Amino acid sequence: MAIFFPLFTIIGIAQLYLGYTGLEDLLGQGWAIGAVALGMVTGFMLPMTVGTYFAMVDVFGFEWWVGVLVAAPGLLFLIPGLLLSTVEYMFLRD
Repeated sequence: MAIFFPLFTIIGIAQLYLGYTGLEDLLGQGWAIGAVALGMVTGFMLPMTVGTYFAMVDVFGFEWWVGVLVAAPGLLFLIPGLLLSTVEYMFLRD
């Protein structure tokens, strides 16, 4: 399993770069830096995933389905975490 760590690190850095690039093109540098900071501090990476899609489609000019395929790994890790935190909140309330 240790062999996958460099691969996930490279994919994470690439998605961080693409997310920043897409959000900078869409909303400007201040909002892009804010989204990166939000992701680093809270772990909420949905804005970076949306930025990844827009980077692939608007900045680099790929088709929409390529943008979805590139952004999908971020969603695949994001959705189970959101579901788990929701279920945990529902059942572990005092």
